Amino acid sequence: MKHSIVAIFFIVSFYGLQGQTLNYSQGTDRHQNIYRDTRNGIHYFPDSIRVEFPEQEALVVFELKNFQANNAFIENFPATLLELNTYLEKSLPTTLSTNASIVVNATYRKDNQKEITIEEKKSQTKLLVKEKEIVQLLPPGIEIYLNTDIAKVYLYVPERSKLQELSSKNFIQIVSSIRDASKNWYIGRKSFKARIIIQNNAISYSNILHTEPHDLIYATGSAAVGVLRDKLYPELTGAIGLSFSDRFNRRNRKIEFTYSSMFLLDKKPEGGYNNSISSFLGVSYRKNFNTKGDREMWGGIGAAILVHETENFFQGKTAKLFIVSDLGSTRLNIVPEFYLTNDFKKFQFGLKLNYAF
Repeated sequence: MKHSIVAIFFIVSFYGLQGQTLNYSQGTDRHQNIYRDTRNGIHYFPDSIRVEFPEQEALVVFELKNFQANNAFIENFPATLLELNTYLEKSLPTTLSTNASIVVNATYRKDNQKEITIEEKKSQTKLLVKEKEIVQLLPPGIEIYLNTDIAKVYLYVPERSKLQELSSKNFIQIVSSIRDASKNWYIGRKSFKARIIIQNNAISYSNILHTEPHDLIYATGSAAVGVLRDKLYPELTGAIGLSFSDRFNRRNRKIEFTYSSMFLLDKKPEGGYNNSISSFLGVSYRKNFNTKGDREMWGGIGAAILVHETENFFQGKTAKLFIVSDLGSTRLNIVPEFYLTNDFKKFQFGLKLNYAF
C-alpha cells in the first residue's frame, strides 16, 4: 500500500500533469499592447507602457526590462525621436507614394553604434481584432521598431509631420504618473502593463495593471540505477514540487517533496534472490543558475529520511543528503548521495544515474 504512492506519481507524470497556477494576473485592458518580447515563455521586457496621442493619431509602446531602473529612457525619448526624424529626412525621397507605409527598424548597441533600416512598402492597414471587435486600426503611415539592451519601442504615426510634433511632447509626465501610482505598490517580483492617453499636453487617462509571475505546482517522477556498498539497485521516485518564477516569468527556484523506493536484491544461501525495498521521504531545494539565457540550469541540495524497509539493509535510523543538477542534461544526470546509517553514526557514499520524466 505504501508503495502505491510511487505508482500514482508515475501515472500522473506519464499523462502530463501540467503546473496549476497559484497566482493569477489581473485582467488586461481591452486595448492590448501590440509589441511584446517573449521567448520560451520568458518576458525579457516585462514592464509595458502603451501611450496614445489622439491629436497626432500616434501610438507609442514601451517595453522595459525594469521600469524602476530604466525610466530615464522614456524621459529622454523625445531626443531619440528627433534623431530618428533626422535620419528619415535624409533617407526618404522628398515625394512618397500615395498611402505608402514606411517601416523603420533601428537597433542601438552598447558601443554607441546604430543600425537603422528604412523601407518603403505598399499601402497596408493593420487591424487588431478581439472577440470580433476592432480595437485598433492603423492606416498606412510610419512604423518604427527601436531595439536597445534595456528597452524595445514600437511607434506609429500617420505621417512624418506628426513625428515632429511627437518629439515636442512631455514624456516626463508619463514616468511621473507611474511613479506616483506606484508609491503604494509592493513591486517585488511583479511587472506591470499600463495604458496612458495624452491630450492637450496632459494625461487624460491612465490605467495600470500588475502581473504576478507564474508560480506553479507540479507532479513528476524519475527512475534511477544506483550503487551503494556492493549493491547495484534500481530506484523509482515520485515528486510533488513548487516552482517560483521571477518578474521575467523565468523559473528561478523549486522545492520538491519526494518519495523514493530502492529495490535491493540479496542472494539467499539456499539459492535464489530476496527482494528488499527501502523507502525514503525527502525534500530538495533547487535554483536556476542561468538567469541570462533561455536554457534553465538547475542545481541544489536535498535531504531524505528512511521511513520504511522490508529487510534490515540499513541498520538503525538512516538519513541521506544528495546533490541535484542538470548540468549535463535536463533529464539524465548523476546524483551523489551521502548516507548516515546506524542511528546516523556511520557514513556511506552512494551514486546513482537518474532519469527524470
